[in-house]
This record gives sequence, C-alpha cells and structure tokens, in this order.
Amino acid sequence: RSALWETQIQEQQQVKEGAIERSESLDGELEESKQVVEQTRETLVSIEDKVGILEKEQSYTREKVEGLRSNLNNQHIQIAEKRSRLEFVHEEIEREYGIDLRLVDWKFEVWKARQPVENLPKLDLDASESEADEDLDSKGGDTELAQETEVSDDSVEVEVSEDVEADPASVPGDAAHKVPSEEELEELDATNWSKVKAEIKSLRKRVQGMGAVNTDAIEEYGELRERHLFLKTQCDDLITSRDKLVAAIEEINLKSREQFSETFSQIQANFKHTFETLFGGGKADLKLIEAEDVLESGIDIVAQPPGTRLKNITLLSGGQRTMTAVGLLFAIYMVKPSPFCLLDELDAPLDESNIGRFTGLLKQFTSQSQFIIITHNKRTIQAATAIYGVTMEEKGVSKVVSMKFNSEHDDPDIVSLQLEKEAVPA
Repeated sequence: RSALWETQIQEQQQVKEGAIERSESLDGELEESKQVVEQTRETLVSIEDKVGILEKEQSYTREKVEGLRSNLNNQHIQIAEKRSRLEFVHEEIEREYGIDLRLVDWKFEVWKARQPVENLPKLDLDASESEADEDLDSKGGDTELAQETEVSDDSVEVEVSEDVEADPASVPGDAAHKVPSEEELEELDATNWSKVKAEIKSLRKRVQGMGAVNTDAIEEYGELRERHLFLKTQCDDLITSRDKLVAAIEEINLKSREQFSETFSQIQANFKHTFETLFGGGKADLKLIEAEDVLESGIDIVAQPPGTRLKNITLLSGGQRTMTAVGLLFAIYMVKPSPFCLLDELDAPLDESNIGRFTGLLKQFTSQSQFIIITHNKRTIQAATAIYGVTMEEKGVSKVVSMKFNSEHDDPDIVSLQLEKEAVPA
C-alpha cells in the first residue's frame, strides 16, 4: 500500500513539475501577449491621431472645394452677364451707328483718336485769321480732350479680334493718308484702360452738361464774341485809366511830400520866431508824429513860455494857448499869406499886455492881408482902422453903425516884429 502511495506521490510530483513548467511557459506567453497588446495600443493611438488629422484635412479640402465651386458659379454668372451686356452693346451700337464691333480694329481706332484733328472748322466766320487763331489757342484744352478714344461702356471690356487689319482706304478724311507703324501698334498693347475709362467718364459728364444741341449756337457765339470784345475793350480802357490815375496819384503824393516837407520846415522856423516875439522869450517847436508817410503824419505843437517847463500845448493855459495859436497862424502867413482872415473872439482869453502884443503883431500883416475881427475888447477895437457894430438906441429897434479912423493910435504895448525878408515869399 505504501508503494502505491509512493507511486502516486511520484506521479503527482511529476504532474506538479509539469504544471509548474506549463505555468512558467504560460507566464512567458502572458508577458509576450502584454507587450504585443501595449504595442498594439500605441499603434492604435497613432492611427487615431492620423485619422483625426486626415479628417481635418478632408474637412478643409471640402470647404475649399465648396468655395471654389461657389466662386466658379459666380464667375460663370458674371461671364454670362457680361456676355449678355456685350451682346446688348453690340446691338445698340449696330442699331444706332451701323457698326459691328466685331469687325472694328480697336488698335487702329485708338491710334486714330490720338492723332491731331486737321482742318478743324472755325466757329467765328467773321473774325480775322489772327483772332480766330487766338480763340483756338484758348480752346486748346477742349480740343485735346476731344481727340481721345471713342466712347465705350465703363463696366464692359469689349474683346475684339486682333486679326482684322485696318483698311486705310476705308477711313474717311485725312486719316486715310496715314497708317500706323508696327511700333505704334505694339505700344497700344500697353494702353492704360483705367485712365481711358476715367477720361471717357469725364467726357460723358461734359457732354451731358452741354445739354441739348443748339442749332443757333454759332450765331449766338458771334454775338457774344462781339459783346465780349466790346467789354474787353472797355475793361482795357478802364485798366489803362486806372494805371494812369495811380501814376498821377503817386506823382502828386511825391510832389506833395516834397512841398509839405519844405513848407513845414519854413513854418517851423517862423513859428519859433513869432512865439519868441509874442511871449518875449521862451521856446517853441513843431514836430511830426512818427509815421511812414508825412502826408498822414500828425503834428505835435510844443511850447515853453518864459519861466515854464517845456510842455505840450494842451497843458498850457487858455491865454498861452491862444498866443501860441496866434504865433502859429502868423508863422503860416509868413509863408503863404491869404487875402483876408476872419477872427472870432480870438482875444477873449488874453490879458491887457498880451492884447497889445497881439494887435502889434496883427498890424505887421495888414499890408498883406485884410483882417476882420469879432471882439468886445476895447484895446482891439482901438487898434482897428474901421469898426462896424449894432446898437439899440430905442427898445426893440437895432441900428448898424460904422466908423473909420483916419490916424494911427499909439499903444505902449505894441511890439515890433522884425520879419526876415527871406522868410516872407514875394
């Protein structure tokens, strides 16, 4: 029985060892399987990332394709619209002008439009040739604008065949004798169509601004031109007269400045002399207020009676101002005496001694001028040669009286003014 058990134990031991070996083999396979699974997972993640990128690229490509399809559809629509517009333009031009644009050599037409216009008719039939040339020169800008390309629609680009060659014999007028060179035709390939369209637009606006065609425009132009020439002649005469007046005014101002400066210097010297004589001393002067033009300058009278400080005439007393004014008046008389002089109450502010000086100075000029004095001062009346007055002997009845003196009256206050001969002009 124990042998049986030992046999079973050995068998079980062998089974155990086989199981252990199998377990170890399975463990190795398990590790290998885990590694394979891990690698498979990493590969799967990488594939999923690539799939995401491809999906995004696919989405972007689809959007781009949709945009291109939409743009293509728009281009087809625009092409269809332009073709329709082109057909309409062809029909309109053929109906209105009888020209098939498909048969037009645009290069030759552009070249012809750039050529100067010859034998341009003159609007003014009555004007002389020289005057007409001046009119054409003044309208040179308009002529240049009229020499640009023919009018075409701004929004349509007309495609014509370049294989059609221009037939110079079919071109009317002087243009038939001129043919563009190959170089000129090649230069037309670089035509700035944007500039041409802008100029066409400007010309259209000008044509629209002209309004309806006036069949009497040439006659009206002739009348307006005659009126213009008449007004221009009058304007030129006025401008010439104005220039002459300005020159005369400048000459008068120049002479006036010279005469004023000369006369002012004489009066200034005479005023110093008369002032010293009337006041028995002192100083006086005339000064021009600073100004660019002596004719517009003011005059400042400065006086210094004996025993006072030098001051402006506005700061003197009434009597001093009166005597200063008398001195200035007679200083002017020494340069240019007047036939007569009227003095109204000039001696009212003067005292008795100044009255004598005033009347004495007055008598020095009676040989050159006649003085009429309105006064109530007896000393002044006494120095006169004739008096005229109004009295009322009876109440309410006025009477004019006059009296002439046949002899001179001596006055102790009369002063003698020694005038220099060169100071008083002959």
